[in-house]
Amino acid sequence: MSFYEKFKRIRNRLTKIDTISLIQLCSIKLHEIENTHIAEWKGWFPWNLALLIKWSVECGGQKYPTREATESLVTKLMNQMNDLSSKNAFLEDGGIGGLQKFLRTTAFQQFWYQAKLNSWELSRQYLLFCEISEDHPIQKNFIIQRGLDTRKFLELCLLLWTWLGKNEKNIAFKPSVLSSISNYSIDEITIFLNSISLSLENLRLFLKGRKQRIENPYLQLTEVTPLITYPLLRDENETYWVYSRRIFERTISSIFYDTTKCYGGSPLSEQFSVLFERYIGQNISALPDKHFTEVELAKEFIAEKITDFLLPFDDCTVMLEAKAIEMRPTVQVNPGNRQLERELNENVVKAVLQGFSLANEISKKYDKLTIPNRTNYFLLVVTYRDLFLGGGQDLWEEFLGDLVTPFLNEKQIGQNLIPPEHIVVLSIDDLDLLLSVVMAGLNTIPNILKEMVKNNSDRSTMKYSFSMHLDSYQKDNLKLPTHEKVFDKMFEGLIGKIKK
Repeated sequence: MSFYEKFKRIRNRLTKIDTISLIQLCSIKLHEIENTHIAEWKGWFPWNLALLIKWSVECGGQKYPTREATESLVTKLMNQMNDLSSKNAFLEDGGIGGLQKFLRTTAFQQFWYQAKLNSWELSRQYLLFCEISEDHPIQKNFIIQRGLDTRKFLELCLLLWTWLGKNEKNIAFKPSVLSSISNYSIDEITIFLNSISLSLENLRLFLKGRKQRIENPYLQLTEVTPLITYPLLRDENETYWVYSRRIFERTISSIFYDTTKCYGGSPLSEQFSVLFERYIGQNISALPDKHFTEVELAKEFIAEKITDFLLPFDDCTVMLEAKAIEMRPTVQVNPGNRQLERELNENVVKAVLQGFSLANEISKKYDKLTIPNRTNYFLLVVTYRDLFLGGGQDLWEEFLGDLVTPFLNEKQIGQNLIPPEHIVVLSIDDLDLLLSVVMAGLNTIPNILKEMVKNNSDRSTMKYSFSMHLDSYQKDNLKLPTHEKVFDKMFEGLIGKIKK
């Protein structure tokens, strides 16, 4: 049976089932499995449960009279859901590019479900969005869109998150539940909840009208659930249902950035880029190693040919370029070469061109900077969210080389100036982890990068993402000075509002 025949069977079954009762049972199951190890899921994959909720909203309950959902019915539906993805078009390609694309779509779909919200993400949200002034354009936009300032909104997110974590059965609630345990006004709580929830009818309208809607049901199999935008369902009795604690955690780590990008357009995106680069600069400044900023580099080199930061070591020179970007949902689920080229040409590709240009200028030795190594270069492109582009060599072979080589030929720059395996695209979470390892004295940046190149040179030891090269370090025991300074401050407002 083809995928579309299987999909139609699920869709037809959903039309006969009451949507609300199905959502409730799926939500209960999501909360249940999120408290267990992946090995204990036994086919209850959270991404398929979330997709089942989405499909039930879009086409459920259309045939009257509908029947109430039951646990056995949900089990049958899940078996059908798990049977949908027996083949993958990217794997059928047979080449490394197809494997890369399969791994990428799988990573976007599944990795975040398997990781809990951590203190780093929370403190990063605070540093980026809650320490800006009241008249900052990003703050003003957030208040207009969400009704509360970023700090109070984050506090209320943490209040709800804490309540959810107390018991896996904490799924549905009324605003009075949060007001009973805190001194936030009922108006503040209601504004907060209404900004992250929709009624069933409005959820249908949202899913149908969103700009990045994935039309093809086959591609929806690997789509990051759009429920992240509105992680709560609001019923006619003003009761709020939390689909999933993990989905809500993703909301906490996404909503400030998404509100800035979705409602602020290019002007606010540029404002965020400034905040993002400043955040990275603060963390790099805490390193014991010397570094040069963009301002310092601009005094020595042509402005268009510099990166945001440069770290000179005896063994190598590391260039770092910040790109406050993510990959659009339509490209996440269908990362063909042309789609990747269009998506990344003005950010990742541009960063690589900047890196080659700067390395070329440094190698000419006309500047006055203390850069001991002018032959061995690494380029780190830091993005706000993980793009899951894989190792530099595979990235180069997949599509990057075709875009960069014409530029190198035109400028007469040798491709080996920065070998493909020395190009790393990593998320801000990965960079923070790298810097914390160095600050703890556990390793050095040159050594970690050399180990990465060595591991990635052999298919048996290569890692798909940069973070995997840091798996041996226990993140819970690592610290960043900038995060430590604000972590207590972040909870002060909330603690002051908790009823004793």
